[in-house]
Amino acid sequence: MAGKDVQDMVNAYLRGRGARRELKGAMEGRPARHGSLWRSARQMAARIGDFRSTHELRPSDTDALRNADVVDRRALPRLVDTKRLMMSGASGMEQKRQELGQKMKALKKMMPGGME
Repeated sequence: MAGKDVQDMVNAYLRGRGARRELKGAMEGRPARHGSLWRSARQMAARIGDFRSTHELRPSDTDALRNADVVDRRALPRLVDTKRLMMSGASGMEQKRQELGQKMKALKKMMPGGME
């Protein structure tokens, strides 16, 4: 945006529109990933319950108890970390989308009439 060359401004604006479209697509795709994340959490919780139930029915089955502990200690914390990462990424994408919108508005004002 530093230069005043009209063709450069038009090209920058078109690239911005493409980037804005990609960000919008990424933001709309986020709820699907969010849903699958919680579906995985429910499945892991069910597995833990299954392992613990198996151990209650057969106390000699120590593998079931060990499996429940492994899933509980390793998989669930990793899932929580993934959720936090997704949330921070979403807020970062939203911030970038807003910055891009502001820059595109400024660029649109700089273009000669009828070029936008």
